[in-house]
Amino acid sequence: MKNKIENIFTEWNKSGDFSGVFSVSNNKREIIFEAACGYRNMSESLENNIETSFGVASGTKILTGIAVCKLIEDQNLNLDDRVIEILDFNFPYFSNGITVKHLLTHTSGVPDYFDEEITDDYESIWNDRPVYKITELEHFLPLFQNQKMKFEPGTRYAYSNGGYILLGLIIEKVSGQSFRGYVTEKILKPCGMNNSGFFRTNMLPANTALGHIYDRNLEGFRTNIFSIPIVGASDGGFYTNAKDMNILWDHLMNKDILIKDMKDQMLLPHVFAEQRGENINYGLGVYINQIEKEIMNYHIIGYDPGVVFFSVFYPKSGIIATALANTGQIDTYPLLVELNKIIYS
Repeated sequence: MKNKIENIFTEWNKSGDFSGVFSVSNNKREIIFEAACGYRNMSESLENNIETSFGVASGTKILTGIAVCKLIEDQNLNLDDRVIEILDFNFPYFSNGITVKHLLTHTSGVPDYFDEEITDDYESIWNDRPVYKITELEHFLPLFQNQKMKFEPGTRYAYSNGGYILLGLIIEKVSGQSFRGYVTEKILKPCGMNNSGFFRTNMLPANTALGHIYDRNLEGFRTNIFSIPIVGASDGGFYTNAKDMNILWDHLMNKDILIKDMKDQMLLPHVFAEQRGENINYGLGVYINQIEKEIMNYHIIGYDPGVVFFSVFYPKSGIIATALANTGQIDTYPLLVELNKIIYS
């Protein structure tokens, strides 16, 4: 298997454009294959290494899903609780029927501050909004709280970062802690994810990759420090490395970060492929690749300017694979597709 994985990685990266880390481990967390390429800091020629931490963009949503499930587990929240009964903010056009489950499964109809059905230019959101002022979850609200619903809750699927911002605010309201504080206390520390956190882009720890964007006008790479919020939120912006992703999957799948009933609820397909218009189901913050009744894998993905990411768990074999990149020069998703073919065979 090592040779097969190395071959697909080499073929996928034949352009040599990958800047990041790709790591595959078995069910005993022994490394099957790993590679580190490119630079975590291009201007200083500091190379990426296996321990380097990277931004994961929307890969953060799995943490939000786990955090909500922990509050439900502790009987402080329910999937069917209505958002309007929890949050005190003004949402003049939002349906009274939006539930926590609707938000988790992207079926709420809540408008998105970055609507991928309309645009893929995430940087443009911040043209007139200083990213260094987006430090709290409520700072995202003016971007979407006064917009009209996209559809009635539960009638269809539409990916919504705005919905996950609301989930973060719900976590803060119910727990009495900041979202980042709750995730750190209840997930990162108990799991021992020591290389992970909601790092500020202007205060990155040692061995953490800067995101780099190729600018055709400038004919070179610039960092993404002005292209994403200065600190991560409940919809994205978390930093981690391959080792800590292994730890997270292990604790979610094999240990006690969630009790079994809650874990099963999180990993249950709640939105099916035909509803999404794609060939992947969706749980509570995680994608589910299912063929007939067999779960082939659980995975998370993330894209931001200067960030490309996936991490996948294969329940049958226990294999975990993670790809973290700090440029958008090459998409990691085709690598996941080729990896699936090897693991499934």
